[in-house]
Amino acid sequence: MDIAFSTTPPKPKRNTLKKFKIWFIILLILSVAFWFLFLRPYSEGYIDGKFTKLSKKGFIFKTWEGYINRTTFGTPDYWYFSTNNAKVIKTLNDYKGVNPIKLHYKEYIFQLFFLGDTNYFVDEADTTTIR
Repeated sequence: MDIAFSTTPPKPKRNTLKKFKIWFIILLILSVAFWFLFLRPYSEGYIDGKFTKLSKKGFIFKTWEGYINRTTFGTPDYWYFSTNNAKVIKTLNDYKGVNPIKLHYKEYIFQLFFLGDTNYFVDEADTTTIR
């Protein structure tokens, strides 16, 4: 009785390691793209104007939305912003003055729907008189 042995060696497990490397690289690229587009500020700066409105909006995800009036040459120019900072919300709700207010904001390329309606997020409010 002859017993037949296979002369071909078993395939190495390289195919699984190669797929893992490809998926790892794809996931890394998507993570970096997500960070650049949604989490990293595109620009930041200060803006001033007369504080006009702050309200809590949304059906499921409640966010604080507001705007300031930047009147130039008699024409109103409204600048809309979002905020989730409790200190800023308290400062703006307590602010009853007619003097301009100075806001520090960060602008993002794209906004996440549960963070706010605008691409501008205020993280600091200064109510001292601006000259």
